[in-house]
Amino acid sequence: MVGIISSLIMPSEAIWRRAAFEMESPLAGSIQFSPFADVSVPSSAMIVYAAVYLLLALVIAMVHFRGT
Repeated sequence: MVGIISSLIMPSEAIWRRAAFEMESPLAGSIQFSPFADVSVPSSAMIVYAAVYLLLALVIAMVHFRGT
């Protein structure tokens, strides 16, 4: 439960886990013996959430710095 909440607050870990999953070879994925091997792979919905989160953070930063 804590992992899910922390992924929603800061989705960078989920993006890293998905990228590591996409980069590993099928052999390493089947053996599960790799420094990048991951038991849980973030869903596409989590990646979309991370992209929306990033865009929202960018818009907030632009609005904030425009005022100065």
